Amino acid sequence: MLAALALGILVLIVATVSICCTCINCTCCSCTCCSCNRPIYWLLVIAGLCIAVALVVFGIKANQEWKIDFQMDISSSGRFGWSFWTAIGAAGGALLTSVIYCCMDRKSS
Repeated sequence: MLAALALGILVLIVATVSICCTCINCTCCSCTCCSCNRPIYWLLVIAGLCIAVALVVFGIKANQEWKIDFQMDISSSGRFGWSFWTAIGAAGGALLTSVIYCCMDRKSS
């Protein structure tokens, strides 16, 4: 989760810089552009995967050590709290945002 947080902050910095930068000549082609969408896309994919791996490891260990299940019954003895479900939403959000950046990169090409 710490790696995902660091990658998320790095993505935020790169995205902010890409908004603020002016158009320059690209070294890879003859166009004048400033597109940082591809690095943002890959960083978001890696961050989403880091969150997903952390959630899977946590879920497996919680089930093994504390017998916590995915039951939604109020009467169940052990269940995941709100932070676990929020982290699942964060992983989905990071992966959805990476898909949006990928589509923006393809549209600008």
